[in-house]
Amino acid sequence: MTAEEIASIDRVQAQWRSLPAGNRTTEYETTATHIVAGLRGLTGEIDWEGAFTYSVSDQDQNYPTGWLLLDEFLDVIGTGAVNVFVPNEELDDASRQALAPAIYHGNWENTKITMKGADFKGSMPVFDLPGGLAYVAAGVDYRDYTYENSLSEANQEARLLFLEAGTSYDLQRSQMGIFAELDMPVIDDVTVNIAGRYDDFSGVDAAQVGNYTGEVGEISKGDSDFTYKLSARWQATEDLLLRASYGTGFKAPSLLAIARPQVDFGVTSGNYVCPFSPSDALYQACPDKQGGRVQYGVYQKGNTNLKFETSKQSTVGIVFAPSTGFGITLDYWQVEMEDRVTQLTEDQIFADPVRYRDLFTTRTNAATGDQELAIIQSSANVGSAKYSGVDWSVDLTNDLSFGQLKTRWSGTYTIESTYTRPGTTDDWITSLGRFGDDQEVTFRLTQQISSTLSHGDFAHTVRLNYKSGYQDQFQSADDCAVSLVDAFGDCVSVQLRVPSYTLMDYQTVYNFDDNTTVTFGINNLLDKQPPMSLRTGGAGHQVGFDPRYADVYGRTFYLQADYRF
Repeated sequence: MTAEEIASIDRVQAQWRSLPAGNRTTEYETTATHIVAGLRGLTGEIDWEGAFTYSVSDQDQNYPTGWLLLDEFLDVIGTGAVNVFVPNEELDDASRQALAPAIYHGNWENTKITMKGADFKGSMPVFDLPGGLAYVAAGVDYRDYTYENSLSEANQEARLLFLEAGTSYDLQRSQMGIFAELDMPVIDDVTVNIAGRYDDFSGVDAAQVGNYTGEVGEISKGDSDFTYKLSARWQATEDLLLRASYGTGFKAPSLLAIARPQVDFGVTSGNYVCPFSPSDALYQACPDKQGGRVQYGVYQKGNTNLKFETSKQSTVGIVFAPSTGFGITLDYWQVEMEDRVTQLTEDQIFADPVRYRDLFTTRTNAATGDQELAIIQSSANVGSAKYSGVDWSVDLTNDLSFGQLKTRWSGTYTIESTYTRPGTTDDWITSLGRFGDDQEVTFRLTQQISSTLSHGDFAHTVRLNYKSGYQDQFQSADDCAVSLVDAFGDCVSVQLRVPSYTLMDYQTVYNFDDNTTVTFGINNLLDKQPPMSLRTGGAGHQVGFDPRYADVYGRTFYLQADYRF
């Protein structure tokens, strides 16, 4: 650069990977408490039972290493004690020691989920039918849920580099259900069952805690619905059973899907061109205005206007069991969903910035003070979905001179898995056998084979888990996620097919006595590596594989002891 060019510089901005600080590690420590106390009895012809439940999951999220303190890091870099212009492996000990005080070690936030519940149910014979006695069962249950999020001092004061202050909050919701069921043997070998359930969910209450500045009190509306299920079974022969069912469903969005305040969720896993033109006010917040692809900030947020999901399900199937040692089940199933609750993916948001403009915002870059473009992945009702497939299982038991061998083969073959494109009612798309628009994969075939050899107090199990292959996310030359390894580094289009994936696990259980068992196991016995995938979304920032659909730990061992009293 010339002296004149140097003199004209009023700002220098650079990027540096803080590898000397170690991998950014997140540690979760969870304490779970689950207490159930109940009574059961027989009064006249009424067989009844009731119980109270108290359950708590208390989780600390800690940052043991790799995360940098903002002020301390800027101070160290400002002194020049750390040479950021050399590769990590060439950094000397003095530089690493200078950086050490800027590395954070400690708690970041705590999440406590509490459920208090009570339930009571009873059953009794009611009348005679040609096939036998008809029975009725009825009951009621109540659940109260709270979700508390509290922050460490470092979190509240936004002390870490690139992380905003979180939001502490306290959410609560209750649910009450009433159900009844009538089981009728209408004739010999034919049974009809009618079941119904009424659920009532309260709205979500938010309390004023910590730095929570959102609405307090009841911040969303509750909902209620009646659902039912009709089923029938026919014992056609001693060996063959035919069965079918039809029912409806009703599902409430989670507390976080409804009421989670806007929180920092890192950055996009993919890189994107600024989606706005220079005439748009949001264009000024784009980190790269020259057409380059960069990562953008991400927030997550609940939606207090969510509708509850509804569904219809039907099944028809057979059970063939010619002996106690051999049996086959085969069921066709179908599900239709409305008002499906999910979050829009980053690809969907960036692909249509006009429709989803309200999901774009800005956030402050703590290192530079600039306002930079970010997206909000808010929960939403995204439309309808249809699923269908076939489930099966085959069970075989062999009695041996020294024990017993049980083998089971089960699986699911998915015939249909379609959903409407967000924002439309009739544009049906799919993720079946491919990386879909929702950045997920629905596998055409999943199956499991397990064999358990039992002898004496031991039980040894070998299990194979299989997932079929699928079409990977398409990477275009325009996106430039893949480039040639040559002098030019040209961007290329690539369409991979991810191969099928099979894992083998092993487990041995020793029954020490009636109350104590010891379990030793090996997951991924053959140390199978994940298959290559070039996906850039859906599962964080890992590169070269999809951690949702493969084992990323390699061969792992575990030892577990259980005591019942």
